[in-house]
Amino acid sequence: MATKTSNKDSRPFATERKPFQGANLRGETLPNGYQVVSYATPVLVFYDGNWYETETKYSPTTSKQLGQVRPFEKWSRVPQAQFDEVLKKASKKK
Repeated sequence: MATKTSNKDSRPFATERKPFQGANLRGETLPNGYQVVSYATPVLVFYDGNWYETETKYSPTTSKQLGQVRPFEKWSRVPQAQFDEVLKKASKKK
């Protein structure tokens, strides 16, 4: 069950990969990882020990949410096609 929190307080939940629900921002456990979703768009994914973010540019609102939630751990900004592939792997049931 997701814990309700403000967007500005969501980073610890993402860092610990715990489900949360903010204002149009949520963190969800996947079969092989974790994702952060802004509105209906996955914007961060944790898979195989690494964080990934797409190089795609977002609206000012989504960019602000990313700044609030992005873990301080090392992360990689990758092309959208690579991000989609990582998300697919993280979402695939074992």
